Amino acid sequence: MFLIFGPKINLDYNETISKLYFILADDRNVKSGIENYEISYKYKNRNDRTDDFDFFSYDLSSGEWDTSIKNLSFKIKMPKSFGSNKIYITSSEHRNNNVEYKVKNNIIYGNIKKPLKNNEILNVSITLPEGYYRNMPEIKSNDSFYVILVLSILFLLFTYFIFLKYGRDKDINPVKSFYPPCDLDPLEVGYIYNTDFVEKDFVSLIVYFAVHGYLKIKKVLNNNRMYNYYEDYCFSKVKELPDNSPEHQKIMFDGLFNNREYVTAIELQGTNIDNVYNKVKFSMDKEFGKKTSKNLMTGRRKRLYLSLVLFILSIINIFSYVFYINRDMKASVFIGILLSIACMVIFLFIIYFVNKVDLQDRIKIVGVPILVYWLFIIYFTYKFVYFINIPLFLLTCLSLFISAVFIGLVIKISDYGFYNLSRILGLKQFLDDCNKRELKNIIRENPIYFYEILPYAYVLNVNDYSIEFLAGENKLRQDWYIPLNEEEYENESICNICKNLSLMLNSYEVLKEQLANELQRKF
Repeated sequence: MFLIFGPKINLDYNETISKLYFILADDRNVKSGIENYEISYKYKNRNDRTDDFDFFSYDLSSGEWDTSIKNLSFKIKMPKSFGSNKIYITSSEHRNNNVEYKVKNNIIYGNIKKPLKNNEILNVSITLPEGYYRNMPEIKSNDSFYVILVLSILFLLFTYFIFLKYGRDKDINPVKSFYPPCDLDPLEVGYIYNTDFVEKDFVSLIVYFAVHGYLKIKKVLNNNRMYNYYEDYCFSKVKELPDNSPEHQKIMFDGLFNNREYVTAIELQGTNIDNVYNKVKFSMDKEFGKKTSKNLMTGRRKRLYLSLVLFILSIINIFSYVFYINRDMKASVFIGILLSIACMVIFLFIIYFVNKVDLQDRIKIVGVPILVYWLFIIYFTYKFVYFINIPLFLLTCLSLFISAVFIGLVIKISDYGFYNLSRILGLKQFLDDCNKRELKNIIRENPIYFYEILPYAYVLNVNDYSIEFLAGENKLRQDWYIPLNEEEYENESICNICKNLSLMLNSYEVLKEQLANELQRKF
């Protein structure tokens, strides 16, 4: 016994929508026994926009019946003759042998041999010669697709306007400088130069403290039970930092010694130095934060608002096409959510990194998400070439993609950042050029110039040739660095101290390398 709900059985439907759901219903009529229902409709064919063949496909069982189907027969009447050997009957995407059929007078008669399983799909497809269907109307896209395209193009024009007005940096002309900007330590210079905190720059502040007399660095040999000894650096405190020192300097200095008078680099490895590193990074981010006078970049709020609009348009675009192609509501929602998340992640990469790093790194970082984005677009277009308006779809995706690029470029350097960066780049350019006459004159006027400039040269990645030349011209030895022996002033010449400290503090692998080298020297 079952209830019959809904409109009358003989009611005619004439719908132009792509999907139709209805229920047979009459809540006052209860029947028992077997009832037969005949559901008929006319399907208006459409131009498939291919000159290779025509095609017929129909699901005899859509796979949505959560029960076994014991008997199923079908009759398909074709308008004219066709090749009966081009009939393909498949079940769950595989060739099906459970159906027997015959063709008579352009009519296909068939039935199943054994029951269909729960949710089993049964499809009949016929490859037809080109021109089998004549005078078919063009495929019409959902009107919402045109609305989305118009909105996407308007948004693209708007983001381009915002980029032209707010996002273009002025050309930075390096101002030739012999010294870094006043009141900036090497960690701050590195932060401005990279527009972010770089882990390797961390050690430049240790050398900076030593040059200014707050600590001493001594190269030592520590005992090791397995390999007799290994090289290490010992930091000994000379005096405390002034009270007016920047917060990140105090965090760094206090974190290094932690109420001790001396400490070795090996003792700082691992979680000890990581904790100091994270605190210093947090302090630097706060010092150069967007609400401070030292804010390096402007336009973050504009980028945020534009990104939200871009995400909304992308989600609408994705769900519109998914619902148009897939008739299963639950599957469409699930697929739409997955594609929306993937699209937002890709756009976030583009927006955040397109203006973040130099050109080579930009290609490496942003290139992969861009490639994934367009490969999926190409696959989607190929997969559903007969279901969607391709130019409409591609134009919408292209508009959203270019908008993401312009949104990423809305960020530009602030006046504070521009002022200091021009001088920092001028210093780097001067050191890289290595004008020997000028460098000799500076050292003659300031004998400790080499030591003062060393931590800054490290964070600016100045070429080794310039540093080695400065070291060779340096005639004054400082007591803040104590090497293992006198030869190290000539061989290592203190040039590599920042690099060595960075390796020592940030990697346990350095110990293995040093011990391996020691074994090689001994044997």
